[in-house]
Amino acid sequence: MAGRGVALLTPRFFRYELASQDLVQPFAQVSGNGASYWLVYPPGRRNRPAIHKFRAFLLDEIAKDNQQAAINM
Repeated sequence: MAGRGVALLTPRFFRYELASQDLVQPFAQVSGNGASYWLVYPPGRRNRPAIHKFRAFLLDEIAKDNQQAAINM
């Protein structure tokens, strides 16, 4: 969002930012089914509070998205 990179994630992680045009999706193609996620960080940062908080945030977002998908079925 700060103009500093590219995310290779399923758009469901940032659907609100796409809708508000805070982020852009440069290509229509979306790969994968979202069945697997990997949080990658240097081994020396494993116990950093920021890593733990970010991991918890991601797990919470995945759970919310799965609940919403179940409701919409």
